[in-house]
Amino acid sequence: MIHCELVSPCSASDGLWAEWENTVNRMRHGHRLFGPAWYRLWLETWGSCGQWTGQCQVVVARDESQSLVGILFLGRPKVGPFTVRAMGGHEVPHRGLLVIDGQEAAVGAAVGHFIAKQSWPLLQLGPLRRSSVADAALIETLHLSGRLVMHRREREEISLQVPETWDEYRQETLGGKFFRKIGYYERRMERAGRVSIRHYRKPTADQTRTMIQDLQTVEAASWMASREASVPRFSNPDLSNFWSVVTAQCLSLKDQIDCWIMSFHDTPVSFCFTLNDGETRYVIANQYDESVQDHRTGSTLYRYMIEDGIERGIRRFEFGDGDLHYKSSWGAAVTDRSDTLLVVPNKLLSKIGCCSPGLSSSPNQKSNDSTTDSFDEALIAAD
Repeated sequence: MIHCELVSPCSASDGLWAEWENTVNRMRHGHRLFGPAWYRLWLETWGSCGQWTGQCQVVVARDESQSLVGILFLGRPKVGPFTVRAMGGHEVPHRGLLVIDGQEAAVGAAVGHFIAKQSWPLLQLGPLRRSSVADAALIETLHLSGRLVMHRREREEISLQVPETWDEYRQETLGGKFFRKIGYYERRMERAGRVSIRHYRKPTADQTRTMIQDLQTVEAASWMASREASVPRFSNPDLSNFWSVVTAQCLSLKDQIDCWIMSFHDTPVSFCFTLNDGETRYVIANQYDESVQDHRTGSTLYRYMIEDGIERGIRRFEFGDGDLHYKSSWGAAVTDRSDTLLVVPNKLLSKIGCCSPGLSSSPNQKSNDSTTDSFDEALIAAD
């Protein structure tokens, strides 16, 4: 029997943080990156900016022996006059239930029952992977409880499964013609000027500062600089603070970060930023200076990034959503989908939610992102 409780950890010395850290290695591969430091540092930086209030609550699931078997981390964003609840932590590469191996369905159902009993007016969940047994059990339990679960957004999840050696991948997936084309672009750029590629692995504090500055330089010269709707990952001061702190205090210490930055005539012009978790590598962001667009710098860095990963035992590359056509050239495909959901337990608010544009109570109906309700709009803006 699994039971749940709601706690509000207030500092790094809180006992829950230590217990959580000791439980991380029992979680399935792909989720061991998301220990307490990931969430605590998010809470102290990005989670205290904009609508996020710097407050959190954690739904803790325990088994009969009182052992920790599941975690659902909730931030407390402020929307209008209300402080509501939404899954916290950086949106990519993961938001969802953290569960130890073998307990996914039981923990998901238990957390669903617990949430259904709360009188919370609004709760945003996601993005939740449809392939996640724990998340699916959570949503199914909420549906069975009679709570309205409104489907807000859907996105594709693109990934690449690779063989054990680079030669196998190059020959069986890329093919000789595609591989030669990548080499051609790299050589052409080298003939045009001085090219260097720096690989950051376990960066020091000084190297992290330099890395973040170079990432900002590339973003400032990319297409993102001219589009108001773009969301740069490193040029935003609050987000860059999160990545700086989490890299120095967490990711670098555990050898969970790899970043490739290409420079042209000593100016950063392209990057590929990744996180590692066991046999999984998450490609968080890649970008390029528009002045080098014709040199296909992204292909060059992907080649280095994937070869490095295979040689170090990475078997799965997660690209998130985005340009499937480009990523399919590397053998990637849509392997999953994620949903962002709105849970409205209160009957009156349920009726209001049903009338809100851009929301659907059907879990299979895709929303129209051109019309959003104010609650979701604020949470998206805060993310």
